[in-house]
Amino acid sequence: MLLTAILMVLVIIILAYLYNLRRQWLNKYKQSLSCLNGEQIYRHLCCNEFPFECFYGINLAFYRTFVSPTISTVYSQTNTIASETEKRVNDTDIIMHAWIDYGLNSDEGRASMKHLNNIHGAFSNRTLNKDFVFILCCFTVDTIQIIDVFGWRHLDDRERRAIFDFYEQVGQRMNLKDRPTSLEEANIIINNYIDSDTSSRYTSQGQVLTNAIHTLVQKWYGRLLPASLIRVLLNAIIYVVGGATFHQKLGLPEPSRLLLYAVYILATIRCCIMQFVPPRKGIHHLSDNLMKKDYRCPVSKINFLQVGPPKLLQRL
Repeated sequence: MLLTAILMVLVIIILAYLYNLRRQWLNKYKQSLSCLNGEQIYRHLCCNEFPFECFYGINLAFYRTFVSPTISTVYSQTNTIASETEKRVNDTDIIMHAWIDYGLNSDEGRASMKHLNNIHGAFSNRTLNKDFVFILCCFTVDTIQIIDVFGWRHLDDRERRAIFDFYEQVGQRMNLKDRPTSLEEANIIINNYIDSDTSSRYTSQGQVLTNAIHTLVQKWYGRLLPASLIRVLLNAIIYVVGGATFHQKLGLPEPSRLLLYAVYILATIRCCIMQFVPPRKGIHHLSDNLMKKDYRCPVSKINFLQVGPPKLLQRL
């Protein structure tokens, strides 16, 4: 009994120390917010405090594109997602995280943006401005939504605005028209796009692409959970973050109330655990890690030219 009591006291002391450490770190960060610009705030959120949430906020946009008939048709014709799913996802993460890791105005950021615009330019006669604006809005709104549901704390108004401002700069560099001027307008654009059966709808191509990404996620976490459970949880998470109409247009089965409650309970448990987990101190450059893994070279202006579908790159 005495040993059990001592162990419990030690656990409480350790948890209290970790909790206070997390709070002290947060207070120090909050005090520095006024000295940071939007890009620096978003980099902090992605690289230090919410790496998991920001990563999946970006990658949920893959699912968003599958309800767009124009974009899903391009994917189907190029066969880049269905046949090389992980490479396609990693290529997008390399390009986008270079903006976050190094800055939009850095040599690496400008080179990755130029490369992305060249790739998109090859399909300019088959894609629409409104499709890209929709996806741009999703990068902002979905990231915030995932942090709100699964993060250890909610973002304040400055942080939400920082995410919006970052992708507003991305939209400028992509030469997109009719971009939203506020976070509220970004939400309206997403809702209008999803509600319209002209802009978005279920397609067989979209179903194939959805299954491909599902299979990739099952590969990532297959050692931890059964594939069937991963698929069920993923369906529920997409429903929670993306909404019922979007979920339906992906062709996914509607999750039960019990499953949705389970997702929220798991999110709450994770939130409680993360209260005691210190944030990353060092910066992890995901773009560099993926570049070295897939292309055996570091991020650089020249090396970005290797990123993308090989057949398409030969034509650029």
